[in-house]
Amino acid sequence: MEGKMASKAMDRLAKDENLDEIIKDRLILSMGLLENIYDGFGFCLSAEGDLLSQWRGYAADCTGISIGFSRKFFTNTKPQSDVISFDQVKYKDNEHNETVRNTYNELKKNIENGAFNPYPQNYLGSQTENDINKIKLRIKKETESAIIILEKLLPGIYFLKSESYKEEKEWRLVLSLPLKSVKLIENIQYRHNKNIISPYIVIKINKPSESIDEIILGPKNETPHKVIKNFLTNHGFEGISIKSSKLTYR
Repeated sequence: MEGKMASKAMDRLAKDENLDEIIKDRLILSMGLLENIYDGFGFCLSAEGDLLSQWRGYAADCTGISIGFSRKFFTNTKPQSDVISFDQVKYKDNEHNETVRNTYNELKKNIENGAFNPYPQNYLGSQTENDINKIKLRIKKETESAIIILEKLLPGIYFLKSESYKEEKEWRLVLSLPLKSVKLIENIQYRHNKNIISPYIVIKINKPSESIDEIILGPKNETPHKVIKNFLTNHGFEGISIKSSKLTYR
């Protein structure tokens, strides 16, 4: 469902305003096409650094570590590109609606002028061929303009997620690009994780020692703190808090 929650929000707004069903369906279809021609790379974090479900799901059954990245570092660091965004994930339907509302309101003028309308058919000969072609041209022009407006939702669509995941309190660093541009990225690498091969890219972080505030050892991680401290020191990280999880694993 990554990237698809925005379509659901747009559908809700359109229904609330009783938008014509055919036009609404074409609008949502256009959003789906955008979702398919864009791709996103995400660096996903949680505001909860010591949560049992996260230990179980993402940290080798509680034997791993939780890296406490600095929110200040990510919010104060200028991204390498304007296609990179850092923000908090939104889980509630009303938050999703507000995320797409400005775009939907901007689309209204295009829709009023014919965007997403079916092309007219001159069954009764009430219009000349020239009249019909003018209408078709207007519909095409307004629909293309509307799709350009829809693109403004990117990369925001990757910050919307089902409320089922709200306990994760997720934040994301997202890079969103058209698929044709993704294919041109030279430093895409691949890794195997359980039953999937995942692409990823390496982004250089300036002053990495400022990017981490703390390290939390998982409930089943028995590494001595001094070993973690020495490891960090060897890689240029000083003054980072090291502690063990407060959770008891059963």
